[in-house]
Amino acid sequence: MKKGEGQSQPMEKQLYSEKKQLENQLDQLKKEKSKFDHYLDHLADQFHDFLFFGVSPHRKQFYHLLNDSKEEAEGIFRREKRMIECRIECPLVEKYSALEKESNN
Repeated sequence: MKKGEGQSQPMEKQLYSEKKQLENQLDQLKKEKSKFDHYLDHLADQFHDFLFFGVSPHRKQFYHLLNDSKEEAEGIFRREKRMIECRIECPLVEKYSALEKESNN
């Protein structure tokens, strides 16, 4: 048995467990974003039903706010998604780099 082989299995199980938790967080984040997108689309649909807002400046202002909200939500989603993906990838990269160094020695 090589040095460190006995410890690698618990470490792999822990990394796998952490990865699964992070993937679940990522799925939850995607679901929340989907709900938010649906909510914004619902708001836009309701907005079309009001004839009062047929006045152009109000309509432009509403769509400007709606688009800002969508862009901000998209930015937050991308940032959170990337943070979770990095938390998934980084431990794996570090672990395999360490294992590679051990095998070269």
